[in-house]
Amino acid sequence: GDFGYSMANNGPEDRIWLPDSGGVTMDIGMYIAQFGRLAFPDGKLKDVFATGTVKNGVDHSVMATVTYERGDSRDGFGEDGLLQFALTG
Repeated sequence: GDFGYSMANNGPEDRIWLPDSGGVTMDIGMYIAQFGRLAFPDGKLKDVFATGTVKNGVDHSVMATVTYERGDSRDGFGEDGLLQFALTG
């Protein structure tokens, strides 16, 4: 999934830029990451790869690939589940 919104008018005092808020990933990314748990409810986390950029000391953009080991193939799509997402601020 892709999710983003413009923060061009958000100054450095805005909550999204406060280190205690967790930046874009913790503020917005948790919703997309949670989708993986909904799509693969019995899946075990197998691998995570993520990269991103930092602005004002907190994450500004993040791209991630998360692989889940599902342990079954009832839906015919194989045994691993894959979630990829990009977040931009």
